[in-house]
Amino acid sequence: MKSPAVEIARNNGKVDLDKPIKLSTGIEVRLIPVPTAAIQEAATVIKDPPIPKQKVEGKDYPVENPSDPDYLAAKQDAFARRVQAGFDVMAMLGVELIGGLPEDDIWLKKLKFLEKRGHLDLSGYDLDDEFEREFVFKRYYALAGDDWNLLSMLSGVTQEDLERARENFRS
Repeated sequence: MKSPAVEIARNNGKVDLDKPIKLSTGIEVRLIPVPTAAIQEAATVIKDPPIPKQKVEGKDYPVENPSDPDYLAAKQDAFARRVQAGFDVMAMLGVELIGGLPEDDIWLKKLKFLEKRGHLDLSGYDLDDEFEREFVFKRYYALAGDDWNLLSMLSGVTQEDLERARENFRS
């Protein structure tokens, strides 16, 4: 199956927003550019941890220690959560399911199986709530690889932003 991102690249980055597309997962959707403000707002909710202070010999006051390994790990975690928040906003606001959720719930059974095996945690979602169920479907089932790149591009997230996020996840 051809990736919609590849096809759009062949058309010089032009996307016909009025036409549904098939995602790489085979799910038919209409993509909607997400306002940058919504993505940025989601990211700003997640704050960096405070820089720890330590007592230094010869000083009467504690001094900031931005090299503290626990602080660096917490800062990395905050960055990852900001990126995730942006993707969550794009999934919910930027993807319109053509025909709604699938009639059968085999997708949900598969996700619950993965949760049972310890590979996913769905406990934070109310799967009886239609919006949360739709979000879980989009986030964990419908969107994959190039689909995220395409949605990001439509929403004004640059390739450089995506690369920076990937690099931070690798480290």
